[in-house]
Amino acid sequence: MVLRDIIMVRKRYYQELLAGNEGIASNILASRLKLLEAAGMITRRRDPAQARRVIYEPTDKALDLLPVIIELIRWGMKYDPKAAAPAHFVRRLAKDRDGFIAELRAMHNHASRRSAHQAHD
Repeated sequence: MVLRDIIMVRKRYYQELLAGNEGIASNILASRLKLLEAAGMITRRRDPAQARRVIYEPTDKALDLLPVIIELIRWGMKYDPKAAAPAHFVRRLAKDRDGFIAELRAMHNHASRRSAHQAHD
């Protein structure tokens, strides 16, 4: 769920992830973030705008899981009536799944390049 929110919903901050609908406990979230970072799935860096905040971003390794994450979401929508996805998301997947994946990847790659540039300024 944490990786899904970082990739699909573009949550970048600890407090954003903590405020998610799943109601994850803060100690569990901290543990998951450390595990994801150790596994090379996310990077962690200081926010240049607010040095006390940390930004979490997916790595290419994590973005390679986009097709799997999307299929898990589709499977959940099919078999779990409580699994809700925004209508625009469902329409976009039905229309052009591969294009949607490419857009998400490009969006994150662009954000990573911009962040790296800001960190060097």
